[in-house]
Amino acid sequence: MSNKLDSSINTDTNIKNGYEIIHHGGIGIGKERNLSWSCHELRVWLRGEITRILIDMWAYQWGGSISRIMEDIVDWVDTVIATHGHMDHIGSALAVTSGNKYPQNIITTPGTKFVMNVALADAIKIADEFRKAKERKLRQDAEKIKLAVTFVNSFNKRKKGVVRNASGDRVETTEQAESKNAQLELMKRILKENKVDPMDSKWYEKFTYVAPLEYTEEDLMELMNQVQTHNIHDGWRDIAPGISIRFDNAGHILGSVSVTIRIKHNWVDHNVLFSGDLGSYKWDIHPNGLPTPPIDIPVETVITESTYGWFTRAPFAEDLQQYEKQLWEDIQKYDRVIHACFALDRLQMMLYRVIDAKKRWIIPEDTLIFVDSVMGSKYILPYVRQAQRQDDKGLPNNNSPIHSIIDKDYSNREKHNLERFAYYLDPTNGEYIIIDYTNRDAWMQTIGDKKAIFLTASGMMDGGAIVDHLKKFISDPKTVFYSPWFLVEETRWFNILQKQSQEWGDKMIDLWENGTYKINATFRQPKWFSWHGDSEDIQTWVKSIPLAPDANIIIVHGNKDTWSQELKKLLIQNNWLNEEQIIVPDLGTSLTKIF
Repeated sequence: MSNKLDSSINTDTNIKNGYEIIHHGGIGIGKERNLSWSCHELRVWLRGEITRILIDMWAYQWGGSISRIMEDIVDWVDTVIATHGHMDHIGSALAVTSGNKYPQNIITTPGTKFVMNVALADAIKIADEFRKAKERKLRQDAEKIKLAVTFVNSFNKRKKGVVRNASGDRVETTEQAESKNAQLELMKRILKENKVDPMDSKWYEKFTYVAPLEYTEEDLMELMNQVQTHNIHDGWRDIAPGISIRFDNAGHILGSVSVTIRIKHNWVDHNVLFSGDLGSYKWDIHPNGLPTPPIDIPVETVITESTYGWFTRAPFAEDLQQYEKQLWEDIQKYDRVIHACFALDRLQMMLYRVIDAKKRWIIPEDTLIFVDSVMGSKYILPYVRQAQRQDDKGLPNNNSPIHSIIDKDYSNREKHNLERFAYYLDPTNGEYIIIDYTNRDAWMQTIGDKKAIFLTASGMMDGGAIVDHLKKFISDPKTVFYSPWFLVEETRWFNILQKQSQEWGDKMIDLWENGTYKINATFRQPKWFSWHGDSEDIQTWVKSIPLAPDANIIIVHGNKDTWSQELKKLLIQNNWLNEEQIIVPDLGTSLTKIF
């Protein structure tokens, strides 16, 4: 076998047997294809025939648009695999399946299929909200532009020179005429800046036009009908002649997996492993199980994430103690704590931590705990059922892959924590209150002088209930907001923290159509508020993989110039592979292996 790292995608049509790994996203450079837009393609040649497999479908809705860029990258694929349901891994699923040719296979776990349906439905809703907000804003602006159009057209119809009445007497002074001329120039500039032709009778319709939604709920329903499920305990699954896949638990979120693709050629197996996003081995509770790579087969190419490849967390107990100390201080000082979580996994884990803190009297016993996220609340019950050994209908299920991991690998303390997790989050036990836009104001009025903690979705603050909380409380000095640790540049959360950190001037933030607000609330970033595996976790996962003698490790899904390079150094220092075998790729490069 020969290996080569190309500077561009391989176009060699003479390849008879081999494979090529192409990185469409998840490399961590620039703003268009940054580290969180995960999408990788495996092209397999067997006996001259090509099979194209897509691992994850990068991007997410941004500014009201669900990305269509996938259509430009991949004109057709045979199989699409989703490792888990976070939007940076499934956000373009609708684009992948919107062309003339559906992939032959769209495969994921039952858990991720459920998550995809909820997340993409929410993305369509948010895109529609953006579209309507843009339409309202354009109509407001159009009313101002209408004055300019009327003024310019009226001015153009009048006679040139000084205005006189029918008797020939002046009816305006030279100063008035000059003032009108100045107004005319201003109005013309307004029309030019907004690209409005005052002589165009249809300018209003053109100016206020907003394109319809790119994708609808009907498109989502069609996609979900095409998605096939495969679980961790299901073993190998054939997807093409000589090509099979298998899932192993990634421990990141509900339904998350690592994917091994087995390519058979001349009775030899060539195994390619994609990590997906990995969870951590370090917490005191693992509702998603532990990251478990394949340990029974030699792997010749590993593609691993490096989101926190440069960072090693403090011991979990220390971080938790620090978080609880901060929460105790804030609940004494402020009237309300508003947690902006990611709806999937983060909200459920933070809900558990907050309830547990209340049970241990770290926060007052009468503190009210609210879940203010329609999408986040939908994800709670699957976590509860998973921890209670139930299937999606609430019936006993002792054969789930997560439960076999729990029985084998969990300590008694971890099992007890999982039972407590299930009890706290079970909505029938009344440990928290689920609210939404229909009853939020009513609850606000009944809280009185009690302390309150709100768990909302949209960790980047770019949509959902958190926007309503921002409008209501961003100028309130008795409110504190908590954010995730990792924030994408130019998101609202990122911009707010940038504003808050400035040392001079008014700390103002523009909230879209909602106007400009002064930042008086406090904003914090709990540094451990993430369930990605850190550098030690990733190294533990890699070390447990039986690597083939000529193996390669490709490091992606991190800043390629810093985080990924740091992980590469650590892997070399531990003598697992030499420098030539560990690759940090650029966008547009590919690793080709020929059999």
